[in-house]
Amino acid sequence: QGENSFLVHAFNNDEIDLLFSTNRSLSPKGNYNEYKIGTKKFKLVCNKKMYQDLEKKKGLSVVQDQRFINFTSDSELHFKIYKLLNNNKVHPIRVAEIDDINLIKKTLIKFNSFAFLPENSITEEIKEGTLKIVECNTKSLDTEITAYYKPHFESNRFENHLKAIKKDVLN
Repeated sequence: QGENSFLVHAFNNDEIDLLFSTNRSLSPKGNYNEYKIGTKKFKLVCNKKMYQDLEKKKGLSVVQDQRFINFTSDSELHFKIYKLLNNNKVHPIRVAEIDDINLIKKTLIKFNSFAFLPENSITEEIKEGTLKIVECNTKSLDTEITAYYKPHFESNRFENHLKAIKKDVLN
């Protein structure tokens, strides 16, 4: 766990043997195998009180001038979110930057603000009704997850582990 550039450096210097990344531009150098885990999909979410004010409006413009929580600039998502908002000429009010998804969810439930979170991380809160999905196009935030590993691993055995991880990550 750590900043992408640090992890890639550690992988390239044989300090770690397995690297999960969502940032293709920081893929490792040299001899490695890669395994596509899948695509993590993101949704715009807020608490049920805020949703009542937003549900009558359509699209991403519903969050204009609304408070929002972004990921920190250590995350590629930070910049993808700003690009999505800017491309749609939507300017919410950033009130926090947090990388811990559980902390973001707890904050959203208590305070009227919104965030873009992985769809698989909000299943329970959506079922309970504590968080609501605001319908809008967030496809540009969807993120491919790739595992990079050293070729000296026994491929079949290691890829079976990655397949199990893939199943867990996407469900």
